Amino acid sequence: MKIFLKIALSSLTILLFSNISFGEEVQATAATFKNYEEPWLTRAPFELPKEGDLRMVVDINADGTVADWMVIRAYDKSFIDAIRRVIEDWTFNPAMMDGKPIPIVMEMMFNFSKRGTSLVEGNLTYLYLQRLPNMHRDVVVVRSFKELDGLPEPIKIVHPIINPDIPIEERVGQVVVGFYIDETGKVRIPIVEEYEGHRSLVDSAYNAILQWEFKPPTIKGRPVTVRVEQPFEFKP
Repeated sequence: MKIFLKIALSSLTILLFSNISFGEEVQATAATFKNYEEPWLTRAPFELPKEGDLRMVVDINADGTVADWMVIRAYDKSFIDAIRRVIEDWTFNPAMMDGKPIPIVMEMMFNFSKRGTSLVEGNLTYLYLQRLPNMHRDVVVVRSFKELDGLPEPIKIVHPIINPDIPIEERVGQVVVGFYIDETGKVRIPIVEEYEGHRSLVDSAYNAILQWEFKPPTIKGRPVTVRVEQPFEFKP
């Protein structure tokens, strides 16, 4: 099960620890960089440096390695190339819950400027990113659902398998999983956004959604990436 941390990367301070209610008190810490290589831009002679922001999510395994990553929005395509050049070298001290390492999804924001690349922090950055669609050069990687002219239709649905060891009276609840559907129709970076009921229902829903496949969403006939949510209702 992966949970979501939105962090200010310059200090790796937790801003938001999702809205998951675990039903019991837990001790949790964020993942921190173990090995970090700063993204860097290439440019031709006499070319002015590009400046702007990039927002992305990184799916981190319990051993601190990167399982998957996706750029949500970038001011220029070269920023995405800069991340691609270095991300394979990133490793993390894993997030911990009750003393055990856990997989987690982290949101990261970078600022590219003539002074270099910096990890940026705070809600002001987030508000600034929300204004980027008005800029001509903005590269919107993840599109909003209202922009689509072709909806992502499921072509493979796998139903959750409930652990038979769970008492029948506890097989009741709801799990909401958020995830990306990419240009190929693949499920990417699922995160459990909320749940009610037995903890094993979360694993059932999470493992099921990983196996779903979709007809890719489109805008003007071209495949795009979109983020969606899928609720699972569990009844005895």
